[in-house]
Amino acid sequence: MLGILVVFIISWLLLWLFSREHITVLGIKPTSGRLKEFLIGLVLMAVFCIINLLGQAYFQDVSYVQNPDYGIRESINGVYWTFKAALFEELIFRGAILYILIRKIGVIKACIIGSI
Repeated sequence: MLGILVVFIISWLLLWLFSREHITVLGIKPTSGRLKEFLIGLVLMAVFCIINLLGQAYFQDVSYVQNPDYGIRESINGVYWTFKAALFEELIFRGAILYILIRKIGVIKACIIGSI
């Protein structure tokens, strides 16, 4: 939990030092439009995942079994670590640094640098 706080503070400091902006410019405050887009994307990805798994099971004769040692605790732990890694990547690399680069050198050059 301390790591998430450190990443948040680093992002805020980078934004404040280089462009005098608050952390909210990264879109942290959800709007109704963003929530709607998020839910649509989540549902679409779930549908694609189901189609993929069913396609593998049907065309390649793959069978899936539930791991008896994998429970809700392991699932929550996996979600936590995935969220932590994604938050770090999004806030620092695609968030604060990309925002600063777009302001300083332009959208095209910043996106090229961000893709490297």
